[in-house]
Amino acid sequence: FHNSMRIEPNAFIDLVNLKDLIINENHILEIKENIFKGLDNLFKLELTESNIEKINENSFIDLKLLEDLTFNLCNTQIYNDFNKNLVNLKNLKNLT
Repeated sequence: FHNSMRIEPNAFIDLVNLKDLIINENHILEIKENIFKGLDNLFKLELTESNIEKINENSFIDLKLLEDLTFNLCNTQIYNDFNKNLVNLKNLKNLT
């Protein structure tokens, strides 16, 4: 049994210089809008082993410099165009 974790919108708002963010094994059920607001310089994001059930449409809207995104989405409700704002994305890995 694992307790789910919730990341509040604007949780990373003051981490403007953060380059890599690894959120693994945290049982995050939903990636909501504005969670990553403020991470303007983020290049790498890992969300693995988190049991994500849902990724909202504009969850990654603030990650314009993101180049590397890794997650595992087995039973996840995800919008087809979730990555429409990730214009610099070079590596997208789904570890199913």
